[in-house]
Order: sequence, then structure tokens, then C-alpha cells
Amino acid sequence: MAYNYTVSEYIFTEAVTDAVYAGNMISGGTMTITPNPGYVVSASSFSGPDTLPGQFASIAFTDTAVAGEVNNTVTVTFTFATLFEMSPSLNNITLPITGHAALIDDKRDIAINIDFFDNTAENANGYVAITGGGGITENPAFETNIDSDGLQSTNLSGEIDAENNIVIGTITLTADTNFHFNDLATISVENAPEGANFSLTPDLVILTNSDGQVRSRFYRLKLNSDVSVPSGLGCKVFIHYTGVADVSSTKEIKQIIHGSPEIPIGGATKRIKIVGDVGAEFDLTITKASDNTSIMSTDLANADIIHIPAGLIRGLNKTLTTTDTNQLFATFEFDQIFPSAGSNEIYHINVTPKSSTILNANLTQAAPQEIIYQYINPTITFDTDAGTNYSVTRTVTTYTGRPNKKPSNLKHIKTINETFSFSYVYTRTGGGSKFSTTDLPVWSMTDASSDWDQSVTNHGNVIEITNIALSKNDETTPTIITVTGDVIIKKFGTANVTFNLDSSEFLAI
Repeated sequence: MAYNYTVSEYIFTEAVTDAVYAGNMISGGTMTITPNPGYVVSASSFSGPDTLPGQFASIAFTDTAVAGEVNNTVTVTFTFATLFEMSPSLNNITLPITGHAALIDDKRDIAINIDFFDNTAENANGYVAITGGGGITENPAFETNIDSDGLQSTNLSGEIDAENNIVIGTITLTADTNFHFNDLATISVENAPEGANFSLTPDLVILTNSDGQVRSRFYRLKLNSDVSVPSGLGCKVFIHYTGVADVSSTKEIKQIIHGSPEIPIGGATKRIKIVGDVGAEFDLTITKASDNTSIMSTDLANADIIHIPAGLIRGLNKTLTTTDTNQLFATFEFDQIFPSAGSNEIYHINVTPKSSTILNANLTQAAPQEIIYQYINPTITFDTDAGTNYSVTRTVTTYTGRPNKKPSNLKHIKTINETFSFSYVYTRTGGGSKFSTTDLPVWSMTDASSDWDQSVTNHGNVIEITNIALSKNDETTPTIITVTGDVIIKKFGTANVTFNLDSSEFLAI
């Protein structure tokens, strides 16, 4: 008689006279003992007789899970005797089993053995601490057990009561510096037995930063199970989380964009952009350096702003905004008209942060933040002069370029030559008979010994003079000196310059 359990049937078909020894019939099979509701079974509670019926060679009993737990069944494995032979009378074969199922004990202990993981390679901007709870201990210490793949782990093991939602671990999840959590952590489970359900429950206790964002949160790892979780299953519980960067109450102006720092002497319109955090507030003025007056359009200016040293001038007060709630940055842009000028001018773009706004570290912290230069079209003149008691015959050479431009960039201006030659003829006049010195003129853009005026203080105009030569009409009593050379204009600067060959430096009477 089966006491509070059922045994499955094993059905097979064989021909009369089939025999185990002949190898033409099955040698054995399996059946399953299943407890009735409210009962559990263990293999150790079942047995066969000391002396088996002649049809059987052996009977064995094994647990499919943990003995005595609700998810366990018992597998009965039987083998037929070698001399067993089928006959017409063997329609039913009884397997002799004795044993019983036991009532479930709601207060029984169940064994727990799981591995808890923090995948630090996937989880971001935080860290975990865990301690065992409810009779469960952790081993080894979580924070010291991390492998080369970024898996930080500890084994949680022990015994707990077989009841609902037992806390098997206490978890502290903390964000990295300057990060916080918007979402709750979650878990995933591998290789858990049927009937074992893990859950992650957040505590009410949280730690926040100065902006009220969650910096640290406490969780309970709970197990709702009627069955053990033995070590052989390899049960794994993974925690998942992502920290996000703090959104500081301090806003930042990140960029001031205006393109080229130069404008033509005839004036220009430039597109100016201010880029920063949404909510960043600032004052903006654009002034002419020569007199500290504002050139900002009266249609754009909306506030009186203190400008040092000019005092109170009209400018713009602006807060960066956006219609996209997911956008962290915003841009304010406008067209600024720069007037024409009769001489070199400088304009200052001044951005003063307001309230809790700061300037990005890459920006100039003191005004002006940006400078716009307006240069005349520079003229380069090549000349020489006569001295006492001698005259000069020459051609004055003049080229007008564009500020900071190479002649190769100005090929559209037909009046500009990149190279040319000069010839200066000095003729003795008045008293005396001849030139007493006839040294070659010296050219340099760095050495003050240069015989050309303004060659060192050149305002950014860059030239090269080569093939300098000096000839005389007579080697003994020269009265005519001719100086020749080749000039290469490499770059126009930002102001007019006259490179004048001072003849007194190399000629004397």
C-alpha cells in the first residue's frame, strides 16, 4: 500500500519468449515516486525486499532534488534478472516497494548556497557592499574578490527557515563621486531550482547629495522558497545598476564662437554664438577698445551693464534656454555688425556670468573673453634716400595688400607682385671727389644693424631681400654707386611700413 504517494507505471511491450539473456528485450527501466499534496518524499524512506522476486536483479532509489523537500521526487531504477524470459502469463509485473511520504514541516530548515555577483565591467559609476542575513554568511569578503573579467563576487551560504521572503543578504549600493542613481537596481538569476524565487527590495533609507539626488541606497536580497538551493546547482544572482552624472546647480558658459578674429577695414557682419548649460545666465557687451563705447544693436541690447572702465553701457542680459527637455546644452546666437574704420581698431566681446553661472576653464576668465581685430589694408613701400653731396636715382615701389595675408592668397589683386627687383643709383655732387666707403648694404628683420629702416619694427610685414650687389663706376675714384637686389614679399602685416635703405649707413664722401 502506498502511503501518501503515487508511483508511475512503466509500460513496455515484448514478444513471448523474449529474454534478457538473449538480448532481445529491455534490461530494466525507471519509475517515479511523487508525494501527494502536503507531503514530501526522500529516497532513504523507500526500499525493496531483502530477497527480490526472481524477475529482478536490483532495485535502487534516488532523489531528483533535495530529500524531504517539496520539489523532490524519487526515481526508482530497476533491472531484470539475466535469466528473465517473457511468457504469456506475465501481463503485469509488480515491483515490490515499501516506504512512505512525510508531512511537510513548515518550520523546517533549508540549505542555501548561491554566488552573488556585481559585474563591474557592465555596471557603471557605482559600487556594492553585501553582508549575509538570516543565518547566511558571505565568503570571501565581497570587496576583495574580483576577477580579471570584472566580476566581483561572494558566496552566500547557510540555512534559513522554509518560509516566505527571508532576507539572505543586505546590500549597500553607492554611486561614484559626482554620480547618483535615478533608477532602482535590479537582479537576474541563473540556475535557481523550481520553487526558489529571489527578489530585491529597496529600503526606505537613502543618502542624497546636496541637490537631493540619490547617492546611496540600501536593499534587501530576499528568498521565497520551499526548497533548498544546494551548491551543486551553481545558482547565481547578478545585481544591475547604472549611476548617472550629477547635474550641478552651477551652470557653465562653455564656448564663445565668432569665426575669424579679424574683420576688414570696411566693416563686416559676424555671427556670434554663446554655448552653455541650459539655465546659464550672463551679461554680454561688445565694445570698441579705442573709446570703450558699445557697438551692440539697440534692438538687441536689453540692459544697462557695468563695463570697466567705461562705466554703465547698454548690453544684453540672457539666460540660455531650450524647448527640448532632454537637452543639457543650449545656444544663443545673433548677428553683430562691426562698423568701418579709418585706422586699426580692436573690439572686445565681454561675457560676464551671473548668478550661479561660471565660465568654462578654457575661456579667458577676465574680460575681454574674445578680441576682434580690424586692420587697414597695409601698404609696403620700398625706397632709399640721398645724402650730403650726392643724389639718388630710383623708383619708389609700393604694394597694398590685405592684413596678415600672403601674396599667394591675393592673386585676385592684379596690382600685387610677390617678387620684384630694385636699382638705386647714387651720384656724387658738390664738393669732394669720390665716395670713400663702398660696403654692401646689410638686410635683416631681426638685427638692429640692418641698413633698412623699419626692418625690425615691421608691423608683421615679412619680406626677404636677396642678391644684394654694389657696383662702382670707377674702382679708384668712384663717383657713382649702384645698389641692386631682389625682393620677395612673404606676408603683409597689420600696418603701413616703409623699408627705406639708409644710404648713409654704407656711403660716405
